[in-house]
Amino acid sequence: MPFAPPPLAVRHAARQSPSSVGPPTAAELTPQGWSCASFVDAALPPADGQPRATSLLHSAGGTTVRLRPDVRSGSVRDAPPHRSGPESSGRAPTVVERHGRSEQRGRLPPAEERHGGDGGDVPGRDGANGPVGPGRAPPTLDGMQLLEREHPLSVLLGRAQRCARGEGCVALVTGEAGIGKTVLLRAFAGEARSAVPVLWGMCDSLSTPRPLGPLHDVAARLDPQLPALLRGATAQHEIFTAVLDALAPRPHVLVVEDLHWADEATLDLVRFLARRIATLPLLLVLSYRTDLGAAHPLGAVLGDLVTSPDSTRLQLTPLSRSAVLELVADLGLDAATVHRRTAGNPFFVSQILAQPDSPMPGSVRDAVLARTAGLDASARRCLELLSCTPEPVDGPLLAALGVTSATVEALGRTGLLDRYGSGVAFRHEIARSAVLEAMTPGSGPGLHAAMLDAMESVGAGSSVLTHHAVAAGDAARVLRYAREAASHAARAGAHREAVAFYETALDHVGDDEPAVRADLLEHLSTELYLTDRLPDAMTSRARALDLRRSAGEAAAVGAAHTAIAGFAWYAADRAGAERHVGEALAILRDAGDPRAFGFALARDAFLAAHRGDTPGAHRSGARAARIADELGDDEVLRSTASVGVAVARLIDGDVGGRADLIAATDVGLRFRLDDLATTPMSNLCHLDVEQGRYEQAEESLAHALRISEERDTPICAA
Repeated sequence: MPFAPPPLAVRHAARQSPSSVGPPTAAELTPQGWSCASFVDAALPPADGQPRATSLLHSAGGTTVRLRPDVRSGSVRDAPPHRSGPESSGRAPTVVERHGRSEQRGRLPPAEERHGGDGGDVPGRDGANGPVGPGRAPPTLDGMQLLEREHPLSVLLGRAQRCARGEGCVALVTGEAGIGKTVLLRAFAGEARSAVPVLWGMCDSLSTPRPLGPLHDVAARLDPQLPALLRGATAQHEIFTAVLDALAPRPHVLVVEDLHWADEATLDLVRFLARRIATLPLLLVLSYRTDLGAAHPLGAVLGDLVTSPDSTRLQLTPLSRSAVLELVADLGLDAATVHRRTAGNPFFVSQILAQPDSPMPGSVRDAVLARTAGLDASARRCLELLSCTPEPVDGPLLAALGVTSATVEALGRTGLLDRYGSGVAFRHEIARSAVLEAMTPGSGPGLHAAMLDAMESVGAGSSVLTHHAVAAGDAARVLRYAREAASHAARAGAHREAVAFYETALDHVGDDEPAVRADLLEHLSTELYLTDRLPDAMTSRARALDLRRSAGEAAAVGAAHTAIAGFAWYAADRAGAERHVGEALAILRDAGDPRAFGFALARDAFLAAHRGDTPGAHRSGARAARIADELGDDEVLRSTASVGVAVARLIDGDVGGRADLIAATDVGLRFRLDDLATTPMSNLCHLDVEQGRYEQAEESLAHALRISEERDTPICAA
């Protein structure tokens, strides 16, 4: 028996216009929850002399699903979010009559009665550096009837049938927050999963999202080898290839929920799969909010999808006035007032229907907070604590937080939380945000500190730990986890997320740690360069250079000049590039760091080639290659040095330089050095076109663009 339902069975929730189905527009850009509420429906006369059990699904978005009784046992099939559930025990639910309405007592059954199925308890979700579990399995709902979403549900089921026949397609489900996207998708999953396996991944509203978060959710169910790839140092394109290989043999539905919160690597994965959708037995279902700015990174992905004949867009619309009238008919509420106050938003409407005897709330926030009025101080603190994290809180984390089962029961009676495996989750992000924003001023840091301690104890990943360390004001742990998360993001090819994490770390470095600040600035400059923010990259590296100079670190100063020379070249500042590489050579010649000197020589060879100084390019390149030999065959240095020499050869008409550039790119990919992977190819593309090798140019351009997209390096695709 699940959490307490609203007092009255809600029969309808949302309206869908058939005309809203179509391809997405380039300009366009909810989260969890539902719970099943069993009750005795006095309006249905028993056919066999026994009370008739009926169950309604009350959703975060307000959509309601009626579940038919199990005719074999008289019980109601009941499942928690994201996983399969067993049949209920068959006994009639406990009810209490109040004001003529059937209402369940807010009580959770013993743990052994609550749920089971094939999914097992769902582990913590971060997974970037912690454990990766079986993922979030959508619920099984037998005999489900979804009201007022018949059209989009039928469209999704039709696409699932195509998927089962081996035809790939993309479905976009969009609408404002609280419109019922999640409920529609879970109802769809409940019907589709009998024919096609359904995988369910979610994006979370962390301050900086974890790279490939939804893939972490589904990895183990998709391929037992994928979690290890995600935890290791595997290149992004290798991970994507592994996903492709796992999806190819048999049909799948892959739901990626709340794509508006996705990290760049997840958006790259979506684009990667969408472009290959015609060759895959895959239905890729993507949900996202429409109320996002034009500059949101999701816009570019939707722009790619809009041209695909294999994509379908489902725009969910608010409740009609007639639907609201039907909902409030037995409650004594004025339908016109409810519709006007809520603008037909199903989640807001559902909150009003849950409290029909209370004064009409002025906002959805007021409606949510009214449901917490009966909590004692201890339970309220626990609710505020749970609101600190956008992710579900599983059983081990609840234990680490000291949240007792009695407190969970009390919180369940508010109707704001759902069971989630062995833990809990807020029904909707709107509800979580309302609780979070209403907490006592000044209490936030302490709550986040408690969450941080608990998450550390259960092995959460660095992305979510960074989020809580920032909110807790714990500078030492921000620095630790943000650096770790940035490194992981960079290795995954999520360079924009790496920038965000490095900037977060820099915001928490003390003035007495110049070496740490310089190191972070150096890493940040590389990530800024790879995300096509050249002025910021040069500024960041110049700040690091000043710190290294103040510390008397000559080799680091020389290396900074080498890096800035490269940034200046791509910023079309040839004079600046020549000046900085000259400084680097002068400093590093006697600095005692031959490898740094070798890279300065390699940069000089590259610039010499482009200014037409072929002898100079060969001279500097050969000298850098000798240093690579002396260092024990340093393959990265040797390949970097070969780029300038190969460019000089091609400019002089020696097409043998093409093979050297391709070989250097391969080394960059193998060592996961994005600059070395992309620079040779961008130069090869330029020279192939300029010198009229058009057939080869098509191949090199396709290869270069694929590398740039897979590695999230827009500097090389601009």
